[in-house]
Amino acid sequence: MVVGHYASFAGAGELVRAIRGLPGWTCDFIVSRKDEGTEFWRKYEALLWSELSRLDRWRLRRAIRRADVALVAGTCALDLWSRVALGGKDKRQDFSQKRLDKAVPKLASHCKRHRTAVIVTDSPFLEQPAWWQDVYARLEGLRVLAMPDKMPLFERGDVVPYWPPVEIPANVPERLRDTLRVGHSPSKASRRGVKGSDLIEDTCRKLGVHLEVVSGLSHDEAIERKRHFDLFIDQVPEFMFGETGWHGGVGKSGLEAMAFGCAVMASGSIAETEPVLPMPPILWTRFDRFEKDFAEALSDPERVRAAGRASRRWIEEVASPDAVVRHVLESLDIDL
Repeated sequence: MVVGHYASFAGAGELVRAIRGLPGWTCDFIVSRKDEGTEFWRKYEALLWSELSRLDRWRLRRAIRRADVALVAGTCALDLWSRVALGGKDKRQDFSQKRLDKAVPKLASHCKRHRTAVIVTDSPFLEQPAWWQDVYARLEGLRVLAMPDKMPLFERGDVVPYWPPVEIPANVPERLRDTLRVGHSPSKASRRGVKGSDLIEDTCRKLGVHLEVVSGLSHDEAIERKRHFDLFIDQVPEFMFGETGWHGGVGKSGLEAMAFGCAVMASGSIAETEPVLPMPPILWTRFDRFEKDFAEALSDPERVRAAGRASRRWIEEVASPDAVVRHVLESLDIDL
């Protein structure tokens, strides 16, 4: 069986690896843009984009037509799909509502002939939800899988978890230190409030805790640092924008830490998806009680280490690329 995978975000590379690991499956990988500008994305270009970078538009269309299963990862990837569906004459890289509207009948025809799923991961959907909902409604036969914080916006579909955009190691070392190693990866200076980085750093100073800040490093260097943390503080923003599902303050950086057996502390609301997905073993907190929750965690290292072990198991069972691929294919009624 052949899978066509059209992606617009870095974590797609790990899904491709997982699909190619299935006996008898192959996977064409097409990204919607090559100018992500990060070493992490260039790494995946070297591994995956090179296989299709020289294909002309006709061959791209041929690759899409021959796919038994089409997986569109990221809302922006629909834009790539629309350009290919319209013959590739419009080569502008900027997103176009008009172009996607024009392509919907062709995309809908594809969905009727092929089992097709879209994973809604990115924020453009949230900017114009009514328009996107109309697009998806017209794509009859398209299976919608949305991240927990976006699923409430859909009338049909299934929940799929975020997954860490890293190669998950086969095993992780046991953490036996008496003093916990604590880490945090702040956003760039202009967006520090998004993660509550000032609060996190001030609280660590107040409690006399050495905070290892992961910033200004390559992705590989950042991952190497995270491997050795006992507790990773992901996001504790002062304001949560609406109900965000369990994702809340747990971003890809936090999921990476969980994959290496590190406990994660973050804020978020978990009510939306509790009956649907097994809950991640996050040490939940809020901006207004972070100091208290953090101090309690520091006073009980074994609780933190237990959360780290549980985090690793949760990633393996629920949110690893292999688990996500199985979930997607099951939603398309494909037996493995």
